[in-house]
Amino acid sequence: MTKIFVANRSYHDYSDAERFGELIYLTDGSLRSFSVSQMFRVVEDHLIDSSQEDIILISGLSVFNSLLCGYFSYAHGRLNMLIYKRKKSGPGHYEYKEVLMPQVWVALERKGDDLVEGQKHESGTDTGEDGGGSS
Repeated sequence: MTKIFVANRSYHDYSDAERFGELIYLTDGSLRSFSVSQMFRVVEDHLIDSSQEDIILISGLSVFNSLLCGYFSYAHGRLNMLIYKRKKSGPGHYEYKEVLMPQVWVALERKGDDLVEGQKHESGTDTGEDGGGSS
């Protein structure tokens, strides 16, 4: 069964998210926002056995969600999220969103190639296609 990782059990009603899988609460109660090392240990302890079908429910402290999303995307090459969508009237609902990391990697490679090209031209070290220096 798909696991839905929730950073912190709080007063929010997460029941709509249960239609996507089993809710796994990583912490319970108040958190200190500057305890980043402690949050990372919690993330690692819970996500070490996660699978690429599991999902991160975005809720609570942004730093905790950042650690969750970073760890998950690095481990699985993708990021599966549930994001709460409010309605003007009545209760909202969770929507599933995914980001496939190969798309991100391609974009970063292109950006890196552009940076390398820019640095070559700025420094005058463009070697040309034959690999030799300028004459």
